[in-house]
Amino acid sequence: MLIGVGIDILQIERVRRSLRRFGRGYLEETCSDEEISRLHVPANLTDEAFYARAFCAKEACAKALGTGIDGAVHWHDILVDQSTSPPTIALEGGAIERLADITPSGFRPAITVDVGSRNGLAQAVVMITAALQD
Repeated sequence: MLIGVGIDILQIERVRRSLRRFGRGYLEETCSDEEISRLHVPANLTDEAFYARAFCAKEACAKALGTGIDGAVHWHDILVDQSTSPPTIALEGGAIERLADITPSGFRPAITVDVGSRNGLAQAVVMITAALQD
């Protein structure tokens, strides 16, 4: 069963400007300490593209949850791990509470994410599905 879909696209240049202007503070605003500690940008990506992809994944996930980033779901509630293939998303705090609220009783939710970057743009698509529990 499909619970939600979220899509986000972002100009990588916007992230580049934010990193130049705010430095590590920008990352601390949008990423948890755990995410920052394991950030290892692969050689085939710029730092800005890597961070833009994570930002898009967080936005897309919040949209799939039906809230966007708001008072109940914060940036730090959505953890993006691009070190795995495919990337994964884990939820905490308000995001996990929202997922529980929208998942029908007797079903187990799953989140899939696809991220990419090309031609100065980063994008992410997040799908939240649910299957009957065994």
